[in-house]
Amino acid sequence: MRRSFLVGLILALLAVTGIAGASHVAAGRDVMIEWGGSWWRGSVLAELPRQRVVVHYEGWSDDHDEIVAVQRVAFEAPLPAKLRRGDAVLVEWNGSFWPATVRYVEGDGTGIRYDGYGPEWDEEVPRSRLTRIRH
Repeated sequence: MRRSFLVGLILALLAVTGIAGASHVAAGRDVMIEWGGSWWRGSVLAELPRQRVVVHYEGWSDDHDEIVAVQRVAFEAPLPAKLRRGDAVLVEWNGSFWPATVRYVEGDGTGIRYDGYGPEWDEEVPRSRLTRIRH
């Protein structure tokens, strides 16, 4: 895979100098990355000073690798055995995950409302489209 010039240069400098950050997000970890109001699966390529990391987005070319603040990085967390009304979840939609609140659970379906959107966007989704994050 081709690495963007800037990210390649940063990774090379880190390897030569041994400089790394002291964040809780170690290189090689699978993470969720916030971008544009939704969350995307990815991984940490390197830690940087000042609570920043270099990330790669799953399914995207290396040209999209970027440096982000660790506050934009979280870990995927398992769903509880039983979801309840009011639980906060992330709902997968076209490859990204959007914050939502559980409205109801019936059988295999979970009714959700996307945070910040009106009821016209409500939908019933299978559990397979739901996840949670933890920081």
